[in-house]
Amino acid sequence: MRERNFEVMKEIKNNYPIYVPLLRNLFNLALLGLGLWTLAGIHLSLAILYGLYCLAAAIMIMPGLRCTRCFYHGRRCSTGFGLVAGLLYRKDTHHVFTDGVWHNVFLLPIGLFPLAGAVWRIIFWQDRLSLWLGLGLVVVVGGLLTEHALLGCRSCRELAGCPARWVVGSPAAASAEPDGKSH
Repeated sequence: MRERNFEVMKEIKNNYPIYVPLLRNLFNLALLGLGLWTLAGIHLSLAILYGLYCLAAAIMIMPGLRCTRCFYHGRRCSTGFGLVAGLLYRKDTHHVFTDGVWHNVFLLPIGLFPLAGAVWRIIFWQDRLSLWLGLGLVVVVGGLLTEHALLGCRSCRELAGCPARWVVGSPAAASAEPDGKSH
């Protein structure tokens, strides 16, 4: 029985359960939709620029720069991009996963631009729709960060050396060693 439990845990560590990337991508789609709606209300060009930025992040930043260095390259990860990256890009064996942490800076505007737009709308338009969009964005961004910490980071093999390990708060996770096969 114990050997079977070990094999189940090993499989979970190698591939995330399907509900984790599905939940993450539901949050991502909700953020994209609310962000486009919020920014289009201010000016259509803002929504177009935001949509193009999100597309660039989804195509280049995540799979091309982060996922190629990850243990989950070619596997089902917490974002779902690991499988995509395995199809589009070769595995980067020259860098460790945490060498590309600075690329995360380019992911921050995906949540911050719509939130700033919602605050602008609330201040200048003072209508209920702007308030509801702002609250919706806060809930979605908060849910996305919570999901990332609770479901994504806690089971990640790349947690050692990752800045997110301090957010997770698990002493075992904070002291975890990276998997030698991922580098």
